[in-house]
Amino acid sequence: MKKWFLLVALLGAGFGGYSAWNHWQKGKLAAASPDRPTTATVELRDINFAVNAAGEIGPSEQVSVRPEINGKIEVLPVDIGDRVKKGDLLFKLDDKELQQQRSSNLTDIEKARLELAKAEREA
Repeated sequence: MKKWFLLVALLGAGFGGYSAWNHWQKGKLAAASPDRPTTATVELRDINFAVNAAGEIGPSEQVSVRPEINGKIEVLPVDIGDRVKKGDLLFKLDDKELQQQRSSNLTDIEKARLELAKAEREA
């Protein structure tokens, strides 16, 4: 008999605990949700809105092109913002000064060869 009484008491305590816990959870959910309607009537209307933002629009990738040789630009067929493809001419340097320097160097080389030949004949 004691066992049955203990079993009934445990079942009653378990049911009472579950009921109290369930009531507490419902009260917790009611406190968390705001008091606003969850249903609305359907209306047909246009939705218009505008967004104003301040800022800059810039390229996602920007490349700086710098030649290894300094000089004056003779031809510049592209401008900032133009689309270019691989192999397109970006600029052409004025090579007059470089050509003059090259011819001067060739003259110096030829002069050194003549001096070498003269030194070999005299030696």
